Amino acid sequence: MKVKAFKNEPINDFSIKSNVDKQKKALQEVRTKLGKTYNLFIGGKEYQTENKFNSYNPSNKDEVIASFSKGTVDLVNLAVETAYNKFQDWQYVSAEKKSQILFKAASIARK
Repeated sequence: MKVKAFKNEPINDFSIKSNVDKQKKALQEVRTKLGKTYNLFIGGKEYQTENKFNSYNPSNKDEVIASFSKGTVDLVNLAVETAYNKFQDWQYVSAEKKSQILFKAASIARK
């Protein structure tokens, strides 16, 4: 697999109206998704706990971005054990395959 040379993401010039409009549209879309509750995922299984915590918008402390299930000691232990067990297979995955997975994840994150 040939890896492209590193380059930074392009800078958006917000003196250009179309860039400002795209940013505003993106922010409006994100705002429709705020306030949801997210559970924990460990080993592909979902875990919901009674105790939750909120994540707040740092520029507007009254705005809840999302709520999350708080992990328990038992769930932390399960997560560590699951990660250790998964690593037993992952450690033998080739560097090329790992890089393909990470590049795919980066591509998804850019969207």
